[in-house]
Amino acid sequence: MTNKNTLASKKILFVEDDMFFANMISMKLGGLGCVLMNAINGEQAMSALEKDKPDLIILDLLLPGGMDGFAILEKIKGDTNLKNIPVVILSNLGRIEDVEKGIRLGAFRYLTKALVSPSEVIENLELALNSKKM
Repeated sequence: MTNKNTLASKKILFVEDDMFFANMISMKLGGLGCVLMNAINGEQAMSALEKDKPDLIILDLLLPGGMDGFAILEKIKGDTNLKNIPVVILSNLGRIEDVEKGIRLGAFRYLTKALVSPSEVIENLELALNSKKM
C-alpha cells in the first residue's frame, strides 16, 4: 500500500535511457508529488549529482556512453557526499551475478524490470527512503 507522504516532495534522480519505461515510472512518481531529475547516461547522472543531491536514486545498468550503471554506483558509493543516498537498481539484467554485484556495490534493492509492476517499484522506493531514516 502506497503512502503518499513518504514520496511527496522527495527529490529522485532517475537514470534510465528507455523513454517509454522512464515515462511510465515518472508519471507514477509525479502523481505522488516527487521532484524528478532525469538522466539518460552516466555523464548526465554525475552532472545532476554535482548540481543537486537527491533523496534517492533509481539506476538502470545498461546505459549508452562509456559509463554503465555499475560504474555510476561505484562512484556514488565512493563519494563521501553521496554514499548515503539510497540507490535502487531497476534493470533488465536479471542474472544472479548481476544482482549480487549490484548489492555488493551498495544498492539498497535490485529490481528486474520484467518482474516488477510500477506499484512494486514504488513500494521499494518507499522502503529505501524509510531505511535512510533509521
